[in-house]
Amino acid sequence: MRIAPAETLPDPNRQDLIQSLHDLGWETLRHAPAPDQPSVEGPLILAHRAHGVALLDLAPDSHDHAPAALRQRLHAAGVEAESLPIIHRVLGPGDRWRLTGILDQAFAEAPPIDAPSPDWIPQVQAALLPVAPPRPSYAARPASRPARRSEAAARQAHPLLLFWGAVAACAVLTIGVLQWLGAPPSVPSPEPARPVQVAAPSLPTPPPGPAVARPAGPVASAPGPVEPALPLPPPAAPPVATPPPEGGVVPRIFVHHVPDSIGPASAVADRAARLGGSVEVRPVPFAPPGRQVRYFRSSDAALAQRLVAALGPGWRLHDLTRFSPQPSPGTLEVWLSAED
Repeated sequence: MRIAPAETLPDPNRQDLIQSLHDLGWETLRHAPAPDQPSVEGPLILAHRAHGVALLDLAPDSHDHAPAALRQRLHAAGVEAESLPIIHRVLGPGDRWRLTGILDQAFAEAPPIDAPSPDWIPQVQAALLPVAPPRPSYAARPASRPARRSEAAARQAHPLLLFWGAVAACAVLTIGVLQWLGAPPSVPSPEPARPVQVAAPSLPTPPPGPAVARPAGPVASAPGPVEPALPLPPPAAPPVATPPPEGGVVPRIFVHHVPDSIGPASAVADRAARLGGSVEVRPVPFAPPGRQVRYFRSSDAALAQRLVAALGPGWRLHDLTRFSPQPSPGTLEVWLSAED
Protein backbone atom coordinates (compact mmCIF):
# COMPACT_ATOMS: atom_id res chain seq x y z
CA MET A 1 0.00 0.00 0.00
CA ARG A 2 1.55 3.32 -1.09
CA ILE A 3 1.11 6.19 1.37
CA ALA A 4 1.58 9.80 0.25
CA PRO A 5 2.75 11.83 3.27
CA ALA A 6 1.83 15.49 2.97
CA GLU A 7 4.92 16.61 4.92
CA THR A 8 7.39 15.27 2.29
CA LEU A 9 5.96 16.60 -0.96
CA PRO A 10 8.66 17.49 -3.52
CA ASP A 11 7.25 20.89 -4.55
CA PRO A 12 9.09 23.64 -2.59
CA ASN A 13 6.09 25.98 -2.88
CA ARG A 14 3.82 23.36 -1.33
CA GLN A 15 6.33 22.62 1.44
CA ASP A 16 6.51 26.31 2.32
CA LEU A 17 2.71 26.46 2.28
CA ILE A 18 2.56 23.56 4.76
CA GLN A 19 4.96 25.30 7.13
CA SER A 20 2.89 28.49 7.12
CA LEU A 21 -0.35 26.59 7.82
CA HIS A 22 1.23 24.60 10.66
CA ASP A 23 2.00 27.89 12.41
CA LEU A 24 -1.72 28.77 12.26
CA GLY A 25 -2.99 25.51 13.80
CA TRP A 26 -3.69 23.40 10.68
CA GLU A 27 -2.82 19.69 10.53
CA THR A 28 -1.82 17.84 7.36
CA LEU A 29 -3.48 14.46 6.70
CA ARG A 30 -1.93 11.52 4.86
CA HIS A 31 -3.84 9.33 2.44
CA ALA A 32 -3.49 5.98 0.69
CA PRO A 33 -5.51 4.24 -2.03
CA ALA A 34 -8.12 1.71 -0.86
CA PRO A 35 -9.74 -1.11 -2.85
CA ASP A 36 -13.16 -0.27 -4.30
CA GLN A 37 -12.85 3.34 -3.03
CA PRO A 38 -12.22 6.58 -4.98
CA SER A 39 -8.76 8.12 -4.79
CA VAL A 40 -8.18 11.42 -2.98
CA GLU A 41 -4.60 11.72 -4.22
CA GLY A 42 -3.60 15.11 -5.63
CA PRO A 43 -4.54 18.08 -3.45
CA LEU A 44 -3.05 18.96 -0.10
CA ILE A 45 -5.43 17.76 2.65
CA LEU A 46 -5.55 19.92 5.80
CA ALA A 47 -7.82 19.82 8.84
CA HIS A 48 -8.57 22.42 11.50
CA ARG A 49 -10.50 21.53 14.65
CA ALA A 50 -12.54 24.76 14.58
CA HIS A 51 -13.13 25.09 10.80
CA GLY A 52 -13.15 21.75 8.92
CA VAL A 53 -11.22 20.18 6.03
CA ALA A 54 -9.49 22.16 3.27
CA LEU A 55 -8.34 20.64 -0.04
CA LEU A 56 -5.75 22.94 -1.67
CA ASP A 57 -4.27 22.65 -5.16
CA LEU A 58 -1.46 24.69 -6.64
CA ALA A 59 -2.20 25.93 -10.15
CA PRO A 60 -2.28 24.54 -12.79
CA ASP A 61 -3.31 21.37 -10.88
CA SER A 62 -7.01 21.07 -10.14
CA HIS A 63 -8.82 18.04 -8.67
CA ASP A 64 -12.50 18.99 -8.59
CA HIS A 65 -13.54 15.43 -7.74
CA ALA A 66 -11.60 15.46 -4.46
CA PRO A 67 -14.42 16.74 -2.10
CA ALA A 68 -16.93 14.12 -3.33
CA ALA A 69 -14.29 11.37 -3.18
CA LEU A 70 -13.38 12.37 0.37
CA ARG A 71 -17.01 12.29 1.54
CA GLN A 72 -17.44 8.84 -0.05
CA ARG A 73 -14.33 7.56 1.77
CA LEU A 74 -15.62 8.95 5.08
CA HIS A 75 -19.09 7.43 4.56
CA ALA A 76 -17.54 4.00 3.79
CA ALA A 77 -15.48 4.20 7.01
CA GLY A 78 -18.56 5.02 9.11
CA VAL A 79 -17.65 8.67 9.78
CA GLU A 80 -20.58 11.12 9.81
CA ALA A 81 -19.38 13.81 7.41
CA GLU A 82 -22.68 15.43 6.39
CA SER A 83 -22.14 18.35 8.80
CA LEU A 84 -18.37 18.58 8.27
CA PRO A 85 -17.34 21.55 6.06
CA ILE A 86 -15.07 20.45 3.18
CA ILE A 87 -13.82 23.20 0.85
CA HIS A 88 -11.60 23.00 -2.25
CA ARG A 89 -9.53 25.88 -3.63
CA VAL A 90 -6.90 26.25 -6.38
CA LEU A 91 -4.15 28.70 -5.36
CA GLY A 92 -2.49 30.88 -7.95
CA PRO A 93 0.99 32.42 -7.86
CA GLY A 94 -0.27 35.55 -6.02
CA ASP A 95 -2.46 33.80 -3.43
CA ARG A 96 0.34 32.76 -1.07
CA TRP A 97 0.52 35.98 0.91
CA ARG A 98 -3.28 36.32 1.31
CA LEU A 99 -4.00 32.66 2.13
CA THR A 100 -5.60 33.47 5.48
CA GLY A 101 -8.19 35.70 3.83
CA ILE A 102 -8.97 33.01 1.20
CA LEU A 103 -9.59 30.36 3.86
CA ASP A 104 -11.68 32.70 6.02
CA GLN A 105 -13.93 33.58 3.07
CA ALA A 106 -14.25 29.92 1.97
CA PHE A 107 -15.33 28.66 5.40
CA ALA A 108 -17.62 31.68 5.88
CA GLU A 109 -19.55 30.59 2.76
CA ALA A 110 -19.71 26.93 3.98
CA PRO A 111 -22.13 25.72 6.69
CA PRO A 112 -20.81 25.98 10.26
CA ILE A 113 -18.97 22.95 11.60
CA ASP A 114 -21.04 20.48 13.63
CA ALA A 115 -18.62 17.60 14.19
CA PRO A 116 -20.05 14.53 15.98
CA SER A 117 -17.11 14.38 18.44
CA PRO A 118 -14.17 16.64 19.34
CA ASP A 119 -11.70 14.02 18.07
CA TRP A 120 -13.04 13.97 14.52
CA ILE A 121 -9.61 14.65 12.96
CA PRO A 122 -8.19 11.19 13.98
CA GLN A 123 -11.36 9.59 12.59
CA VAL A 124 -10.87 11.31 9.22
CA GLN A 125 -7.18 10.33 9.21
CA ALA A 126 -8.11 6.69 9.92
CA ALA A 127 -10.59 6.73 7.02
CA LEU A 128 -7.86 7.95 4.65
CA LEU A 129 -5.39 5.22 5.78
CA PRO A 130 -7.16 1.84 5.52
CA VAL A 131 -5.74 -1.08 7.48
CA ALA A 132 -3.57 -3.37 5.35
CA PRO A 133 -4.82 -7.01 5.04
CA PRO A 134 -2.99 -9.53 7.26
CA ARG A 135 -0.26 -11.61 5.67
CA PRO A 136 -1.14 -15.28 4.98
CA SER A 137 0.41 -17.84 7.30
CA TYR A 138 2.23 -20.87 5.88
CA ALA A 139 2.51 -24.33 7.46
CA ALA A 140 5.89 -25.44 8.74
CA ARG A 141 7.81 -27.86 6.54
CA PRO A 142 8.40 -31.42 7.82
CA ALA A 143 11.73 -32.08 9.51
CA SER A 144 12.68 -35.04 7.31
CA ARG A 145 15.79 -33.51 5.81
CA PRO A 146 17.50 -32.68 9.16
CA ALA A 147 17.02 -36.33 10.24
CA ARG A 148 18.70 -37.58 7.07
CA ARG A 149 21.54 -35.16 7.56
CA SER A 150 22.06 -36.35 11.15
CA GLU A 151 22.25 -39.98 10.00
CA ALA A 152 24.85 -39.13 7.35
CA ALA A 153 26.90 -37.18 9.89
CA ALA A 154 26.82 -40.14 12.28
CA ARG A 155 28.11 -42.49 9.55
CA GLN A 156 30.97 -40.06 8.78
CA ALA A 157 31.92 -39.73 12.46
CA HIS A 158 32.06 -43.54 13.10
CA PRO A 159 35.66 -44.07 11.78
CA LEU A 160 36.89 -41.11 13.80
CA LEU A 161 35.45 -42.60 17.00
CA LEU A 162 37.24 -45.90 16.37
CA PHE A 163 40.57 -44.12 15.78
CA TRP A 164 40.45 -42.03 18.95
CA GLY A 165 39.30 -45.06 20.98
CA ALA A 166 42.38 -47.01 19.86
CA VAL A 167 44.66 -44.10 20.79
CA ALA A 168 43.15 -43.92 24.30
CA ALA A 169 43.57 -47.68 24.81
CA CYS A 170 47.27 -47.52 23.86
CA ALA A 171 47.84 -44.68 26.31
CA VAL A 172 46.24 -46.64 29.18
CA LEU A 173 48.33 -49.77 28.35
CA THR A 174 51.58 -47.75 28.35
CA ILE A 175 50.85 -46.28 31.78
CA GLY A 176 50.16 -49.74 33.21
CA VAL A 177 53.49 -51.17 31.91
CA LEU A 178 55.45 -48.29 33.45
CA GLN A 179 53.82 -48.84 36.84
CA TRP A 180 54.61 -52.59 36.72
CA LEU A 181 58.32 -52.04 35.97
CA GLY A 182 58.59 -49.65 38.91
CA ALA A 183 59.91 -46.12 39.22
CA PRO A 184 63.76 -45.56 39.17
CA PRO A 185 65.49 -45.11 42.58
CA SER A 186 65.58 -41.58 43.78
CA VAL A 187 69.00 -39.94 44.08
CA PRO A 188 69.45 -37.89 47.25
CA SER A 189 70.12 -34.29 46.46
CA PRO A 190 73.35 -32.82 47.95
CA GLU A 191 72.98 -30.46 50.88
CA PRO A 192 73.71 -26.83 50.03
CA ALA A 193 76.96 -25.39 51.36
CA ARG A 194 76.65 -23.21 54.41
CA PRO A 195 78.15 -19.71 54.10
CA VAL A 196 81.27 -19.02 56.20
CA GLN A 197 80.84 -16.07 58.52
CA VAL A 198 83.92 -13.82 58.65
CA ALA A 199 84.21 -11.32 61.52
CA ALA A 200 84.76 -7.74 60.41
CA PRO A 201 87.92 -6.06 61.78
CA SER A 202 87.37 -3.69 64.69
CA LEU A 203 88.31 -0.07 64.05
CA PRO A 204 89.94 2.07 66.75
CA THR A 205 87.66 4.38 68.64
CA PRO A 206 88.58 8.09 68.11
CA PRO A 207 89.41 10.08 71.26
CA PRO A 208 86.65 12.25 72.65
CA GLY A 209 86.91 15.94 71.66
CA PRO A 210 86.10 19.02 73.72
CA ALA A 211 82.48 19.55 74.54
CA VAL A 212 80.76 22.39 72.70
CA ALA A 213 78.40 24.49 74.77
CA ARG A 214 74.93 24.90 73.23
CA PRO A 215 72.38 27.56 74.24
CA ALA A 216 69.45 26.38 76.31
CA GLY A 217 66.71 28.01 74.26
CA PRO A 218 66.08 28.36 70.51
CA VAL A 219 68.17 30.93 68.69
CA ALA A 220 66.02 33.79 67.39
CA SER A 221 66.79 34.86 63.85
CA ALA A 222 67.13 38.52 63.02
CA PRO A 223 63.85 39.99 61.70
CA GLY A 224 63.93 40.96 58.01
CA PRO A 225 62.18 43.86 56.29
CA VAL A 226 58.37 43.61 56.40
CA GLU A 227 56.62 44.07 53.02
CA PRO A 228 53.59 46.38 53.05
CA ALA A 229 50.18 44.67 52.55
CA LEU A 230 48.53 45.07 49.14
CA PRO A 231 45.22 46.99 49.05
CA LEU A 232 42.06 44.92 48.52
CA PRO A 233 40.31 45.24 45.13
CA PRO A 234 37.11 47.30 45.06
CA PRO A 235 33.86 45.29 45.29
CA ALA A 236 32.29 44.29 41.98
CA ALA A 237 29.39 46.38 40.79
CA PRO A 238 26.00 44.63 40.96
CA PRO A 239 24.65 43.46 37.56
CA VAL A 240 22.31 45.89 35.88
CA ALA A 241 18.95 44.28 35.23
CA THR A 242 17.74 44.57 31.64
CA PRO A 243 14.36 46.32 31.64
CA PRO A 244 11.53 44.18 30.18
CA PRO A 245 10.07 45.27 26.83
CA GLU A 246 7.25 47.76 26.87
CA GLY A 247 3.95 46.07 27.63
CA GLY A 248 5.58 43.02 29.26
CA VAL A 249 5.29 40.90 26.04
CA VAL A 250 8.42 39.51 24.39
CA PRO A 251 8.04 40.00 20.60
CA ARG A 252 8.48 37.10 18.16
CA ILE A 253 9.10 38.65 14.73
CA PHE A 254 9.21 36.68 11.46
CA VAL A 255 10.61 38.49 8.38
CA HIS A 256 9.32 37.04 5.05
CA HIS A 257 11.06 37.82 1.75
CA VAL A 258 11.48 36.41 -1.75
CA PRO A 259 14.80 34.56 -2.38
CA ASP A 260 16.30 37.48 -4.37
CA SER A 261 15.95 40.01 -1.54
CA ILE A 262 18.07 38.49 1.22
CA GLY A 263 20.06 41.73 1.59
CA PRO A 264 17.07 44.03 2.29
CA ALA A 265 15.57 41.33 4.54
CA SER A 266 18.73 41.23 6.68
CA ALA A 267 18.65 45.03 7.04
CA VAL A 268 14.97 44.90 8.06
CA ALA A 269 15.76 42.15 10.60
CA ASP A 270 18.48 44.31 12.17
CA ARG A 271 16.05 47.22 12.59
CA ALA A 272 13.34 44.89 13.98
CA ALA A 273 15.78 43.51 16.57
CA ARG A 274 15.71 46.90 18.34
CA LEU A 275 12.38 45.91 19.90
CA GLY A 276 14.05 42.91 21.65
CA GLY A 277 12.80 39.34 21.61
CA SER A 278 13.59 37.01 18.69
CA VAL A 279 13.79 37.74 14.95
CA GLU A 280 13.69 34.97 12.28
CA VAL A 281 14.13 35.44 8.51
CA ARG A 282 12.08 33.16 6.23
CA PRO A 283 12.32 32.95 2.42
CA VAL A 284 8.96 32.57 0.61
CA PRO A 285 8.17 32.09 -3.09
CA PHE A 286 5.62 34.95 -3.22
CA ALA A 287 5.33 38.41 -1.68
CA PRO A 288 2.54 41.02 -1.41
CA PRO A 289 2.61 44.13 -3.60
CA GLY A 290 3.40 46.40 -0.62
CA ARG A 291 5.32 46.22 2.65
CA GLN A 292 3.22 44.91 5.53
CA VAL A 293 3.46 44.36 9.31
CA ARG A 294 0.86 41.81 10.42
CA TYR A 295 -0.45 41.27 13.97
CA PHE A 296 -2.92 38.62 15.18
CA ARG A 297 -4.04 39.89 18.62
CA SER A 298 -5.62 43.20 19.64
CA SER A 299 -3.16 43.39 22.54
CA ASP A 300 -0.26 43.39 20.01
CA ALA A 301 -1.50 46.43 18.05
CA ALA A 302 0.67 48.88 20.01
CA LEU A 303 3.69 46.58 19.60
CA ALA A 304 3.05 46.39 15.83
CA GLN A 305 2.91 50.21 15.64
CA ARG A 306 6.27 50.42 17.43
CA LEU A 307 7.69 47.96 14.88
CA VAL A 308 6.39 50.08 11.98
CA ALA A 309 8.03 53.14 13.53
CA ALA A 310 11.33 51.23 13.92
CA LEU A 311 11.29 50.02 10.29
CA GLY A 312 10.76 53.50 8.84
CA PRO A 313 8.45 54.95 6.18
CA GLY A 314 6.68 52.82 3.57
CA TRP A 315 5.22 50.19 5.97
CA ARG A 316 1.55 49.70 6.82
CA LEU A 317 -0.29 47.62 9.43
CA HIS A 318 -2.39 44.59 8.46
CA ASP A 319 -5.01 43.48 11.03
CA LEU A 320 -5.45 39.67 11.23
CA THR A 321 -7.17 39.51 14.63
CA ARG A 322 -10.20 37.79 13.08
CA PHE A 323 -8.17 34.66 12.27
CA SER A 324 -8.50 31.64 14.56
CA PRO A 325 -6.61 30.08 16.24
CA GLN A 326 -4.39 32.97 17.21
CA PRO A 327 -0.64 32.43 17.67
CA SER A 328 1.13 33.19 20.94
CA PRO A 329 1.12 36.81 22.21
CA GLY A 330 3.80 39.02 20.71
CA THR A 331 3.85 37.23 17.30
CA LEU A 332 4.37 39.70 14.43
CA GLU A 333 4.99 39.05 10.72
CA VAL A 334 6.99 41.40 8.48
CA TRP A 335 6.41 40.94 4.72
CA LEU A 336 8.73 42.62 2.22
CA SER A 337 7.15 43.55 -1.10
CA ALA A 338 7.96 41.86 -4.39
CA GLU A 339 9.89 44.98 -5.51
CA ASP A 340 12.33 44.91 -2.53
